[in-house]
Amino acid sequence: MTLAVLALGLALAAQAPAEDDAPYVEIIQDLGAIDGPSEGAVGLPNWERVRIDLKVLNRLPFEVQGLVVEVRLVHATRDEGAIPGWSFKETVDDVVLPPTEESYIRITRPLPARRSSPRAEEIAYKVHIESYRVHPPDLETSLRLLRSSAASDQRAALDSYTLEGAPKGARRAAARQLALTLAALPSAPTAPDALRMLFAVEALGSLHAAEHVPALLELPERLDRAAWGRAVLELATRMVAASTPREPRLLVLPSWARTQSALLQVRAEDALEEAVRDTLLRMGDAAVPALLLASHSSPSEPARARARRLLHALGRTTVRSQLALRNREHRLQVVEALGRIGAPEPVPALAELLREKDSRIRASTQAALLQIGAAAVGPLVDGLGVPGDEATVKTLELLANKHAPAVIAAARTYGVEPQPKEPTKALVTRLRARLAEARRRNLEVEADQALAQGREGEYSAALQRLNAVFEQDRAVYMSRAIAIAGLYFDRAQALLARGDYDTAAETARTGLSIAEDPRGKALLLDAQVALMRGFTELGAVDKADEVLATVDPKAQSDALTQARSRLMVKKAADALARGDTGLARALVDKAKLLKLSDPDLEETHRRLLLHENLALVMGVALFIPPAFLVLVLLVRRRLQRARLERLTEALDGE
Repeated sequence: MTLAVLALGLALAAQAPAEDDAPYVEIIQDLGAIDGPSEGAVGLPNWERVRIDLKVLNRLPFEVQGLVVEVRLVHATRDEGAIPGWSFKETVDDVVLPPTEESYIRITRPLPARRSSPRAEEIAYKVHIESYRVHPPDLETSLRLLRSSAASDQRAALDSYTLEGAPKGARRAAARQLALTLAALPSAPTAPDALRMLFAVEALGSLHAAEHVPALLELPERLDRAAWGRAVLELATRMVAASTPREPRLLVLPSWARTQSALLQVRAEDALEEAVRDTLLRMGDAAVPALLLASHSSPSEPARARARRLLHALGRTTVRSQLALRNREHRLQVVEALGRIGAPEPVPALAELLREKDSRIRASTQAALLQIGAAAVGPLVDGLGVPGDEATVKTLELLANKHAPAVIAAARTYGVEPQPKEPTKALVTRLRARLAEARRRNLEVEADQALAQGREGEYSAALQRLNAVFEQDRAVYMSRAIAIAGLYFDRAQALLARGDYDTAAETARTGLSIAEDPRGKALLLDAQVALMRGFTELGAVDKADEVLATVDPKAQSDALTQARSRLMVKKAADALARGDTGLARALVDKAKLLKLSDPDLEETHRRLLLHENLALVMGVALFIPPAFLVLVLLVRRRLQRARLERLTEALDGE
């Protein structure tokens, strides 16, 4: 192995930055090397890995973590940019840079193989810090980093508040510092105040600090829009003039303020509104519970309206969409918020959650319904009498302890009168039994109507109605299993008649899963046989074999025997074409045992016999010409001898 040391001092800039303009976290010394054989099989280098040793200075009074370093291997003698495949980014998570100290970091990365690689003297490298995170994040330090001319410092200011996976305590402490900053904003702001405000709002969005959503919603009303619009306008003018178009710090500004345009004057007063909106939209589902609560109970009407608009923008305007959040904690927070709001409209959706498998969601939903109180009784009673309503019954019993009149009124609505001195628990039990019986009768009527609709030929609509019955009460569905299976068989027969064999087989199979019936088995077999024939004629013997594998081994019919024989003949012909006479002979013999009368079978058999006796036939063919010539000569000689004998007898007679 040969070690090739790369050229040093090849930095991104032509000269080192001045001390007062140097990045806060800077590479002050670097040494690179690549390892690998000196020459490959064709006399060219073949490098395996690159190693970069860095000496990094942290000028900040805080620890630095998550250093992201970009390394590019380039041609030293040619201006061709990076060598393809030999550039990468390395995130150094296992090294913490202490405050105001120098640290040493080694980066080792395998290099992908190349057909041809430059020699050691032709390789140089460029390495620079792309970003890092300040730990713990500090607002004043982040603002200093934003004022730096180094893009790595500016990006670090934004990345320091991206604390995904960090302990909740650290995230809450960082969010609390930002919230206190927003609470102490001056009434007569300057451009630095505007930067502080915009960055704090942006950072709260990065932290997904949903606990501070109410304060953010009230921010546009608490501050003077005109004054802060002028401050944002002044900040944007200065920052855009002092920055290149792609500098990270421009992301703190509203999108319309990142370029010098005529929109600056028009939209400046909306800066607060847009900053709050963009931040809450970045929070996404994490902000939904707080927005829901604020939309009903915020003391400020503009804040309530703002919360409703944001829920609409997030696609979470309905209760069901709010309860459908993927994150379990967020769903629990929505349930809790609905309980605190106390409105009866969400009760039907909450009642459905009482049938969830998650015990924590059931418990939280029950607590929310108890908070809603008497208004929840009616919708909960509507959900009685269905399978899995145990949690609903328990919730009603708990509600009856404080809201017995509401339970009695709901029972009377369904014709259940309370008996003298009857406990409300017993009343709920009788009400449940009455509703269960009523629901069962309704489902029986629905099932009978669906069967009648199916007998008229409307199979799809009828089966959909029956599936709905099955979802609500399987016992009612299975009490009519034979009739429902017959409906599936009728549909399978119709599909078979029009040539849709695949769907017919699946429909018949579904009917047989409901109830066993000879008719269904016959229909399934007919569809399978038709599929086998079709695939065999098309030459798709593999597909035909797959269908044959699904046929009941006990099934017997002349059509099935003929279809299997035809498949064997086709497979035998294919095997013979490939030269596999052994397989062809086995298949032909098996087909003959099935006593199939088929011209194709006879033709395949003749070809097979000819192929098996080809050597004998060729030998006989070779001996036929000489034997025939000898025979001709013998006959000719005998004819000549007989002629001479007759001539001699004639002469003697004379």
